[in-house]
Amino acid sequence: LQTEDVGVDCQGRDDLSCINDFDALTLELDAMSLAQELDVAGTRGVWTRNWQSCLVNTVKFRIELSVSRLEYACGRFHRISLTARQKQAVGEYMVEEPGCALNAQQGAQLRAAPAALQACQNLAAGASCLFRNVDGLDIQGTCAAGGAGVFCDPRVCSDPAALNYYRDDDQRCFLIEAYNDCLVPADPDQNQPIADQDIPAACLNQQ
Repeated sequence: LQTEDVGVDCQGRDDLSCINDFDALTLELDAMSLAQELDVAGTRGVWTRNWQSCLVNTVKFRIELSVSRLEYACGRFHRISLTARQKQAVGEYMVEEPGCALNAQQGAQLRAAPAALQACQNLAAGASCLFRNVDGLDIQGTCAAGGAGVFCDPRVCSDPAALNYYRDDDQRCFLIEAYNDCLVPADPDQNQPIADQDIPAACLNQQ
C-alpha cells in the first residue's frame, strides 16, 4: 500500500506525491474486482459483511473524489459529470434507504429468527430472500450458510446491494468512458487514452 495525496492542492506541487487520474481509475477497477471476490466468498459460506461495509465506506469516499475531479476537469454540466452524479446517487440510496440502517444487535436478532431459516429452505446460498419479522415488516436479505443451515441474512445495511451495483459491467464501462472522454482531453499531457485492446469486450460492445 502507498499513501498518496489528493485534492486541488496537488496541482503543480512537485513536493507532494499525488494520485493521478490513471491511478485513481486503476484503484476503482481494483475495488470492483474485490467486491466481486467478496461476493463469491459470501456465496461459499464466508462471513464477508464487515469487509463489505469497510469497502463501501472506501468506495463512497473514492467516488466522491472522482466525481469532483470530473466536474473540475470537464465542468459540472458535462454529460459525463451529470451521469457520474446520477450513478453516485443510485449507489448511495442503496446504502441509506429506509429500513436498512439496522444496528448490529437488531441484525443478530433477525438472523436468529425462525422465519429467517424458513425463508431459505428451498434456496441456495447467495439467493435473494424475504421474510416477515415479528413487527410485520418485510425484511430483505441474502441466503447465507450458517451453523443452523442456510438462513436469510438481513441487509443490516444495503452494502451487498450497493457493491453489486458498483461492480456491474455498466459502471466499469462508464469509468473507462469517463477517463477516455473527459479526463484524457482535459489533461492530454498527463493522461494517455486506454486502447481498445485493454478495454473489456463488454464495454466495446456498448460503444
